Amino acid sequence: MTDDLRRVVALPIHDGAVRSIAGCPRGRTDCTALGRYASPEYESFMCCGETDAAPVATDHLRLCIKAQHAHGVDIMVNLDERDAVHSAAVLLAGLSYRGSVGLTPMEVPQ
Repeated sequence: MTDDLRRVVALPIHDGAVRSIAGCPRGRTDCTALGRYASPEYESFMCCGETDAAPVATDHLRLCIKAQHAHGVDIMVNLDERDAVHSAAVLLAGLSYRGSVGLTPMEVPQ
């Protein structure tokens, strides 16, 4: 990826800006970002990168999720391709179900 593509890109989304930036919001240097999104001021972010520093050699994809608000999470997990595909499939199944029962992304079932 060229340095020009690593510069800040902001796209509109329902809760503010989605950004892709150069560098890691955690300040880590053992991973190269492949795709990421962050809220303004990095209160929350999600990143998928490639690492050679995982304890299991085949787990070269790293997923980081961090939200600093009151009910936030802090997750960093290393995955192999199969784990990444299965994780994506489970997330897509959940989104598909929500759409099939008529829930919009902002609605929460009671």
